[in-house]
Amino acid sequence: MENWNQDVENALKILLDSSTKGPIAVFDADGTLWADDLGEAFFKHQIQFQLAPAINKLKNPWEDYISLDKISVADSNAWIAKLNAGLSLSTVREQAKNFYNSGFKQGLNPLMKNLIRQFQEKGFEIWIVSASFRWAIEPALYDLDIPLDNLVGTETEITADGILTQIVKMPIPYGEGKLLALTKNLKHKPQFVVGNTLGDLHMLKAATDLPLVVQYLPSKPEIEGSALALRREAESHGWLIQTFRQ
Repeated sequence: MENWNQDVENALKILLDSSTKGPIAVFDADGTLWADDLGEAFFKHQIQFQLAPAINKLKNPWEDYISLDKISVADSNAWIAKLNAGLSLSTVREQAKNFYNSGFKQGLNPLMKNLIRQFQEKGFEIWIVSASFRWAIEPALYDLDIPLDNLVGTETEITADGILTQIVKMPIPYGEGKLLALTKNLKHKPQFVVGNTLGDLHMLKAATDLPLVVQYLPSKPEIEGSALALRREAESHGWLIQTFRQ
């Protein structure tokens, strides 16, 4: 996989060398930190090994997900979250940790991991924002040494005794929902934001210093249109674009 292109590398160096007090960097997860979709991969894992009773009752859960996702990414991720209702938080976390550590973690882009470390060394507060099921993404934060409280994902309410419910917390972090979620959690606008599809556009526009678009080629067919649309937006705004060819 390539290194940063020269323009991106220069811009990152300037940002790292001139960071102000309490700077914030925000990263999308799927298609940004790694080429694949961890939320979807974990859902497939749950289907394959029958890890959630509500999923097991469905005849074609993956096909149902794909059909819904074509209509609404926010709704499809909320649907996955609700299918985990009835499981304990500790059970879901254990499932997700085992799946991530069994091989998915090898897909974490080393350039992204190193960039996060550089930001941390410069005192940046790091946030991960994803439309995916929150607890599917969570194991990666241990890998990246990021506090779990700095993860925003699609999640449900949890009962006092630690059981996931079907009540989805709002806003769902996709599109404008990502920016709304950030606004609720951040002390001020982020200096740096990176994303890969049109679902990241609103939060990319919130970056005060450096919005960065990352795309992995060849594109996954299901996100190709959204990725191309974001690329066109980036070009119209004069944002930097980093392409990784796998």
